[in-house]
Amino acid sequence: MARMNDKKHKEKHILLHRYFDELLADFIMITGKAPLKLPIKELIDWSYRQTQDPEQGQSHKGEE
Repeated sequence: MARMNDKKHKEKHILLHRYFDELLADFIMITGKAPLKLPIKELIDWSYRQTQDPEQGQSHKGEE
């Protein structure tokens, strides 16, 4: 993979941060959990499950 220049690298990270903020907001809204001490693996697993069955997370709010 070709190395990005500094401007492209910064732009990509800004975009990644926006997406991460959106993912966290979705997690909080659906699960009712605050991510203060959330293990990153739990967030990743939850996010993956949302790709398989988005309705699943809504019926288990606060139980994950």
